[in-house]
Amino acid sequence: MPTDPTIPGGLPGATEFASYASLLHAPALIGLIVGLILWLVGGRVLKPAVVLLGAAGGALAGSVIAPRLLDGSIAGAEPAWIGMAVGGLIGLGAAVAVFRVAMAAAGAGVFAAVGILGALVYLNFQPGGLELRDQGGAQTVSLRDRVVESATRVAMNSAADRATGATDEEQSASLHAAAGAEAKSLWAAVPEESRLLLASVAFAAGLAGMLIGALMPVRAASIVTALMGSAVALASAVWLAGALQIQWVEPSRVGPVGWLAAWAMLAAAGVYLQGSRRKAAA
Repeated sequence: MPTDPTIPGGLPGATEFASYASLLHAPALIGLIVGLILWLVGGRVLKPAVVLLGAAGGALAGSVIAPRLLDGSIAGAEPAWIGMAVGGLIGLGAAVAVFRVAMAAAGAGVFAAVGILGALVYLNFQPGGLELRDQGGAQTVSLRDRVVESATRVAMNSAADRATGATDEEQSASLHAAAGAEAKSLWAAVPEESRLLLASVAFAAGLAGMLIGALMPVRAASIVTALMGSAVALASAVWLAGALQIQWVEPSRVGPVGWLAAWAMLAAAGVYLQGSRRKAAA
């Protein structure tokens, strides 16, 4: 069986999962398109998208709740339609009201992620900063290898559940349990000093992002969408290039600093482009 270049060939179980690799290319293509949209015009479309999602969520909830509260139609309108209309209006108003709160939460999450990535790059150059123990604790392994090993074990556990005919609920519970156990094991394998640094940086960066999102929601929307869009587009482009065997760049040779610098430049360009369009529209 030919091995897909996006599946690390030397990993246990890689051959078994190579047949599923093509299924992962479609999300990567969608991610590239969505990432570019967020990167270029995300700040402009974010609030309308949040408002539409709020209206849709309210309409869905109303269509489910109203038939349980109303005995019959009102002025010829079915309870589900009445609930959909009322719920949509409530969801619309709630989305507008909580947009600032949503931007604060989004800013906290994105800034915390950026801070963690920066701290990981710093620790990568510190002796022993990211010397993780393998699952048996016998020897140290790199962070990348440990993450890949954990992801492989979770995927193999999920495939085993499907093979045994487990129900969707059982598969979901098993997947969550396996992913949670691997995450705890991975975090415990990080040296204590490195865990303290990562937690501190995540808290400080998340707090800064929350304040920016709450106090400057419009500018924060541009920053958050430029960061998210550039990251998603870059990762998707690299994945698709590997899947199509386009040798434009060797990801392993770029290194963490190179990828972080590329992401920073793309994000800065996105913030500038969105800011320029906002000023031109004003």
